[in-house]
Amino acid sequence: ASLHSSRFEGVPQVRTAGQVTKLEEEKICAWYAGGTLYS
Repeated sequence: ASLHSSRFEGVPQVRTAGQVTKLEEEKICAWYAGGTLYS
Protein backbone atom coordinates (compact mmCIF):
# COMPACT_ATOMS: atom_id res chain seq x y z
CA ALA A 1 0.00 0.00 0.00
CA SER A 2 1.07 3.57 -0.51
CA LEU A 3 -0.02 7.02 0.61
CA HIS A 4 -2.90 8.66 -1.18
CA SER A 5 -2.12 11.95 -2.90
CA SER A 6 -4.53 13.81 -0.62
CA ARG A 7 -2.31 13.00 2.38
CA PHE A 8 0.85 14.65 1.03
CA GLU A 9 -0.24 18.16 2.07
CA GLY A 10 0.02 17.12 5.74
CA VAL A 11 3.63 15.92 5.60
CA PRO A 12 5.79 17.75 8.17
CA GLN A 13 8.00 20.41 6.53
CA VAL A 14 11.61 21.34 7.22
CA ARG A 15 12.37 24.81 8.53
CA THR A 16 15.51 25.39 6.43
CA ALA A 17 15.75 24.22 2.81
CA GLY A 18 18.69 21.87 2.32
CA GLN A 19 19.02 21.14 6.04
CA VAL A 20 17.03 18.63 8.07
CA THR A 21 17.28 18.36 11.85
CA LYS A 22 17.04 15.00 13.57
CA LEU A 23 13.60 15.88 14.98
CA GLU A 24 12.32 16.90 11.53
CA GLU A 25 13.67 13.68 10.06
CA GLU A 26 11.93 11.62 12.75
CA LYS A 27 8.61 13.40 12.15
CA ILE A 28 8.81 12.93 8.37
CA CYS A 29 9.78 9.25 8.64
CA ALA A 30 7.01 8.61 11.16
CA TRP A 31 4.47 10.32 8.88
CA TYR A 32 5.35 8.09 5.92
CA ALA A 33 5.62 4.92 8.00
CA GLY A 34 2.26 5.55 9.68
CA GLY A 35 0.63 6.49 6.39
CA THR A 36 1.86 3.32 4.73
CA LEU A 37 0.68 1.23 7.67
CA TYR A 38 -2.82 2.70 7.78
CA SER A 39 -3.50 3.21 4.06
